[in-house]
Amino acid sequence: MIYGIIQELKNTSGTNDKIDLVRKYSDNELFKRVLRLTYDNNLVFKIKKFKQPDKHSEVMTLDSALDVLEFEFATMKGSTNESRERLTNVLSMLSKEDAQVLELVLKKDLKCGISVKTINKAFGYEFIMTPRYMGACSYNKKDVLKLFEKARKANAEVWSEIKYDGMYINLFVVERDGKLTCAPESRGGKRVFVDLAFENDLTVYMADKVFMGELLVRGVDRYTSNGMINSYTTIREKEINGENVSKDIAKFQDRYEKNYLTIHEDIYMKCWDFVSMEEYRENKSEKPLYVRRAELEAILEHNENVECVEYVVVENPEQAMQEFKKAKENGEEGTILKNSNVGWKDGKPKDQLKFKLEFDVEMKVTGWLKGNPGTKYENFINRLLCESSDGLVKIRTSALTEDDMEKITAMGDDIIGKNITVQCSGLSENNKGEKSLLHPRFMVIREDKSDADSYEDMIRIEEMCSSLEGELK
Repeated sequence: MIYGIIQELKNTSGTNDKIDLVRKYSDNELFKRVLRLTYDNNLVFKIKKFKQPDKHSEVMTLDSALDVLEFEFATMKGSTNESRERLTNVLSMLSKEDAQVLELVLKKDLKCGISVKTINKAFGYEFIMTPRYMGACSYNKKDVLKLFEKARKANAEVWSEIKYDGMYINLFVVERDGKLTCAPESRGGKRVFVDLAFENDLTVYMADKVFMGELLVRGVDRYTSNGMINSYTTIREKEINGENVSKDIAKFQDRYEKNYLTIHEDIYMKCWDFVSMEEYRENKSEKPLYVRRAELEAILEHNENVECVEYVVVENPEQAMQEFKKAKENGEEGTILKNSNVGWKDGKPKDQLKFKLEFDVEMKVTGWLKGNPGTKYENFINRLLCESSDGLVKIRTSALTEDDMEKITAMGDDIIGKNITVQCSGLSENNKGEKSLLHPRFMVIREDKSDADSYEDMIRIEEMCSSLEGELK
């Protein structure tokens, strides 16, 4: 039954038609369970590599097999030969079709072209919880003045907080089987395998809470840090799944000159906020920021690998700008201006503003890349290769949104030669003298422009946008 639904979805084209099909089966409790176990990123099965059974006896139902999956394999510390044998045995007791469904659930992708967004639209409510992220609006002179005025009326402080440029994570800390465990995930809800950096440093005061912040590596600049953490977590995931990672480890150690076995000791988190699990689920905390920060500082007082982000109280926009300049001079990405009276919720409130260099340039598309093999985006274009009009600046954009992936994949090679707007955080240059952009993000296709910006154009744009200070005078 469930296998048939998945095949029906796989053979259905068009997002709206898939939504209608999921809605058609939304009263099927087993189908709902399969969807939840597959697409809820708070449930992680630490075993993916296993031996296929030779025969299928069909003596176990899919529902019973899901019980084993949820209550045995979701709580494992890591893959073992015993657990892999246990899984192969479970698969052998299912029908061949149910075994295929169980394997898809294990891999967290039903391979039928649906996503959490599709599922929630079909159900008409948040059937699967999506990641929460309280961000900040971009700098705007008018909004800065309003923020100070609003804080003054509420007799609240305004904080200028250091903005680091690490890997954003939500660090979930929960009690399981009488012990505290952590489940770090990215802004997009993907599991980040850095548990070893935190599991020996948890305290009872952290239970049933979600901490927000950025991952960094001690003694390493922020650009190298992000690459190092990405490489480490990729290898760690393979390792947990029982794959041979000896070559990956050798490459990691040769590139970064760090011991893979001990690098987790240097990974730490700069944390700026937290809420309870209940508040996270409800997507709202009425506690003002200054109360949450006081509680956070008390919780993290003796924690070595989770630190509070630094901030200073500023009295006016001019002081806020001076703190931004100091941060830039110290090599940081920028600052966040915050009303200390603000509550917590998903979104980008104007009570939090980014002081960060950010500007748009026009570039010409020269190629594209699809998602990594084995991922749900393997058949989608999810990055674009671009260059400046003079060919001096060459980039690969960050991953596209799901909506942009669908649109651009449908275009195929027709995207090549198009001008697009790319948003970035500045110009950069590697040790070989090759010119690029920091954090290039695809924004929009420019059908109205036939000329891309040159390197000299980009220098002028950066210089103009760097002078935020003049706007406050």
